[in-house]
Amino acid sequence: MALSMKPLVFFLLLAALTISTLAADNSTQSSGNSTEGNDPELSGATSELPTDIAATGACAADLKAFCKGVKPGDSNLADCISNQLKLEKAAVEDTGAKVSEDCKKELQTFKIARAGDITVDVKLAKACKSEIQSLCSDQFLHPRPANVIDCLKEEKDNTGPTCKEQITRIELDAAFDFELDRTMFALCKYDAEQYCAGVENKDGAIQECLRAHEVALSWDCQAELFRVEEQNADDIRLDLRLVKACRTDKARFCADVEPGDSRVKDCLEEHRSDHDFSATCTEEFDRMLARRSQDFRLDPRMRRYCKDDIQTLCDSRLEDLEDVASDDAGITQCLQDYRDELHDPKCRAQVHAVSERAAEDIRFDRPLAVLCKQDRQTLCKEFPDGNGLVFRCLQDNREQLRPECRNAVFDQEVRISEDIDFMAPLRDACAEERLVFCKGVWHGHGNMIRCLEDNLDEADFGSACRKVVERNQLRQGDDYRLNYRLHKACVNEVNRLDCVRACNELATGGPITCHGTVLRCLQDKFDEITSDECREEVFAFEEMEVRDFRTDLPFAQACSNDIRTFCGSARPDHNGQLACLRTHRDRLSDACRKEELKFSIMEASDLRLIPALTHACSAELHGYCRKSSPENGEAFACLQQNVARVEFSVACKEEVNKQEERQASDYRLDVRLRKECDEDVRNVCAHVDPSAEYHAEVLKCLIANSAALSGECASEVAYAVRMALFQYKENSDLTAVCDADVGRYCKGEEAKGLGGFVIGVYGQCLTDVYTKKRSMNAGCAELVRLASTTPEFLNAAPGAGAGEETSANVEALGRLVASLQAQLAAGRDSLNGLTLQGPVAYLSIAALVVVALGICFVVYRRYKNPRRPYRLIMKEPEV
Repeated sequence: MALSMKPLVFFLLLAALTISTLAADNSTQSSGNSTEGNDPELSGATSELPTDIAATGACAADLKAFCKGVKPGDSNLADCISNQLKLEKAAVEDTGAKVSEDCKKELQTFKIARAGDITVDVKLAKACKSEIQSLCSDQFLHPRPANVIDCLKEEKDNTGPTCKEQITRIELDAAFDFELDRTMFALCKYDAEQYCAGVENKDGAIQECLRAHEVALSWDCQAELFRVEEQNADDIRLDLRLVKACRTDKARFCADVEPGDSRVKDCLEEHRSDHDFSATCTEEFDRMLARRSQDFRLDPRMRRYCKDDIQTLCDSRLEDLEDVASDDAGITQCLQDYRDELHDPKCRAQVHAVSERAAEDIRFDRPLAVLCKQDRQTLCKEFPDGNGLVFRCLQDNREQLRPECRNAVFDQEVRISEDIDFMAPLRDACAEERLVFCKGVWHGHGNMIRCLEDNLDEADFGSACRKVVERNQLRQGDDYRLNYRLHKACVNEVNRLDCVRACNELATGGPITCHGTVLRCLQDKFDEITSDECREEVFAFEEMEVRDFRTDLPFAQACSNDIRTFCGSARPDHNGQLACLRTHRDRLSDACRKEELKFSIMEASDLRLIPALTHACSAELHGYCRKSSPENGEAFACLQQNVARVEFSVACKEEVNKQEERQASDYRLDVRLRKECDEDVRNVCAHVDPSAEYHAEVLKCLIANSAALSGECASEVAYAVRMALFQYKENSDLTAVCDADVGRYCKGEEAKGLGGFVIGVYGQCLTDVYTKKRSMNAGCAELVRLASTTPEFLNAAPGAGAGEETSANVEALGRLVASLQAQLAAGRDSLNGLTLQGPVAYLSIAALVVVALGICFVVYRRYKNPRRPYRLIMKEPEV
């Protein structure tokens, strides 16, 4: 029945409102026809008007003094006296006549009546007539103080410009005077009497007092205070404290900015970091931002633009939320967590701005500020607000944080890892590097962070930026969720491969982070990862590790004591402390030695994870091994097979030799041999202590039992032996059995190599000794025999090749010289059927001379360095 009566009731009340307005107009017009007993300049009003103060009442003299020519009605006289009061308040000096106290009281009485009944506020009723009908018609069915007026305030964003202007007028009145918000006055009257008894009702003082006692107020009063705060959030004029503190800054920076829709507040925020921005405005503005971070509804843009996304993604509707401010900022965090899924681009932009602001100042991250208040005061009190320094201090002291603060810090770390804009110290320290090395790179999804990481070793990369980037990498090594790209790419693989179990077990009663356990699991199960994107990101993390092994947290923690003992003075990076640990490997703790082995196996799995080798051999890899995969030892095998070439640089040869020596000391560092011989090691060499393998004990066992090995394993063992002899080094674990024979047979002049390297020379010598059946160590003879079983080991019969090739070269050179002499004697300058004249003939002769000298050099080199007995698979450079 009530619903069916609704249109009729609304029609009747709206008609009453219209009749009242018309009556006021007619009364005004008729009052102009009578001047009996009144000042003719006040249009001859003869009676009190319901829509204005009485022309003949307590304000008669004041109206005569200040409002000559003003027509009564529509609050004209009341507005005139109100404007006079504003002038008196703003005047620096006494200007003489002032509005009387009796008139002030009458004006206040009228304003209270107007604030509680829209039929009295004719200007508001006229301006918002259509909005009342479309937005607030149901309010007539539920009488309460100022019900229609409150509805218009709540619907302000949906009203037209004229209506909105009048709504702002009544909001301004209420902001200054507690009694002019009739709903607040009704709900908070007794709270004000209890907590604000001595506070004068002007300039919003009672409202401010109530907010200062918010937690002690009645529920209805708290809800009403928040409702008004929410409605006023988009207009700086309604925040009297902010207006007062920022009056000068607004005039300096935002004079031309129209108020409303947060425009002035946004303008001030843009200039908040300017050097001439006043301290008073900064303090008050920060108070407002901190308050806004408590509840997204106090951010008018987020409230407006994110309404649908909140309902869709956060399972909440604005109208279902409590009427008081929520202190956990849950909706804001939800929007931040689902940033990529936000539908409205304006919502996405505002959430980004809120996240960026929170990254700069912990006070603007409400949960973090509340949960870490005590920890901040204890551990980080020397750090000022702003620039993310407080948050970084909390990160650095995470082990000392209370559990609730530590959890909040980690949650925020995960949240900000997506965009460098949310990592204020990193963003600010790398401002120049972002322009130089990463111009045009998208900041989000970890792209800018990855770009900076990829350029760390560039010569022009600043030390300040490098320090912050490396610090962030170390933190990524603590937990996979702090590496945004890897986390997103591998979230399904982490669950499928059950890698999260180790983290869950670690977190039980312990730290919130995974301490690198999930990352280690992904590396150990790398071959089982099916997602190409995840494999790519895991490999990128491994590249990070080999640059700075400290990002491998299990490794760094296991070796912390060993580093202090042996490598305290070394640089904390790959070439410093890691290299130092390897020189002391026999003296390391078991835990550290175990982790170093895992790290080394990981390096050996892909040539790109050995930066010193790839850097030294970059040209050689491009020229000779371009088609060889860096994985599974293919590219390294290519380098081994071509390392004897004169084109190979000394630096490349050194690095290849180093890696070969490491592989020869531990079969697990030879990726191909490890994979092919895994089962044979378990079956044939189970008795060998794996911890002794650094001295090639397992590899020696495989050699001793070569007849019992599977075919593929036997081939890989033979190849490993062949390479060890090819790059023989004295005192090497695997080839030490040949040291005496090398000293006995191979230390002559013929053993000298080019560029300080004796690649293949000793292997050739030992082969000659073996094929000639000269006396030699049985173990060394077995190595030579085993190496000779590889298909490409020998070019021809032992001892053949060197002299024959040299003779052929000499004969070719003789034929070339004889041909040249014959052509010169005949007076002709011809070559290959071409007739050459003049200077061209001389150029041809010069070219022939150069070729001849080259052949001479080759012949000389062959005589000084006898041909190696290995016919390696040579890959010509690709042009």
